[in-house]
Amino acid sequence: MQARRVTVWALSIIIGFAVSFALVYLYIPLPFPEGYHIGFGTDITKYRIWFDGDLAAFQALAIFGLAWIWLDYFLGTEMLPK
Repeated sequence: MQARRVTVWALSIIIGFAVSFALVYLYIPLPFPEGYHIGFGTDITKYRIWFDGDLAAFQALAIFGLAWIWLDYFLGTEMLPK
C-alpha cells in the first residue's frame, strides 16, 4: 500500500510539471479557424521566464491535483477522505 501511495505522489508531481511546461513552451496549431492553438509557444529567454514561471506553477498545481485524485482512485490507495 505504501508503494502505491508513493507512486501516486511521484507520478502526480511529474505529470503536473510536464503538462504545465508543455502548455507554456509548446505551440500546437489546431485544425479550426485560424488563431486557435494549444500552448503559448513562449521563447525561453531570461526576460519572459519570470511570467511563465508563475503561470507554470499555477498550472502545475492544478494538474497535480487532478492527477493525484485520479491516480488515487485508479490505484485504490484511499488517501481521499470519504
